[in-house]
Amino acid sequence: MTTGWSDISYNFLVGEDGAVYEGRGWNPVRGHIIGYMYNHRRLAVAVMGNFINRKPNAAALNALKNLIKCGINLGYITSTYKLYGHRDVSWTACPGDALYKEIKTWPRY
Repeated sequence: MTTGWSDISYNFLVGEDGAVYEGRGWNPVRGHIIGYMYNHRRLAVAVMGNFINRKPNAAALNALKNLIKCGINLGYITSTYKLYGHRDVSWTACPGDALYKEIKTWPRY
């Protein structure tokens, strides 16, 4: 609330319990990158935790992969999507060095 946002800025959050939590959901306008002109064309997912020195556990990584598949099946993500880490489009350390190294090995990065 101190940033002036009316809600959490991510569409979904993934926990190491393997659960996916809804933030803004599939449809609302995104606000995860301040001033980024393509926020409305992006889906933002946060994996909850600190992943500078370790990557998320298998439950979280599988939940993230399943969320992407779900978005494709529902038509919210194209099958030709491009995967980015937050640091690819903004000055930030997100998603943490270990998680960033992991997602760079995934198809569509």
